[in-house]
Amino acid sequence: MPRQLPQRVLDSVGPALDGLTPHRQELFGARLRRWWPDLVEALGAVYADAESLGTRVVGLAADAFARRDDELHGLDLTRSLEPDWFQRPDALGYAAYADRFAESLAGVGKHASYLRDLGVTYLHLMPLLLTG
Repeated sequence: MPRQLPQRVLDSVGPALDGLTPHRQELFGARLRRWWPDLVEALGAVYADAESLGTRVVGLAADAFARRDDELHGLDLTRSLEPDWFQRPDALGYAAYADRFAESLAGVGKHASYLRDLGVTYLHLMPLLLTG
């Protein structure tokens, strides 16, 4: 069911999506229409101007979506069809502080083979955002 998005939200994603295929643009738009109300509601529980913050977050998400590797886009689609992927019996999650595990976020990638050898299927890194 199509939902109307505020114009400033559409304006915030336009530049990032301009170079993408029509299919990728529509995919991002469909997800945005589906999740925008939930995003604003959740942000509204914590922040005074939820729509402005949501617009900023969506702009950042559009930039990341546009730069995302094709293989990861495929994984996104697979996981959207299997939303319980991380709850399956064969899933093994690993949580770690990036700086303590590998000194930096970039260092975590150097240890990916170690995690793979352990059978880790998904990784939760903390903290990835600075708090102020």
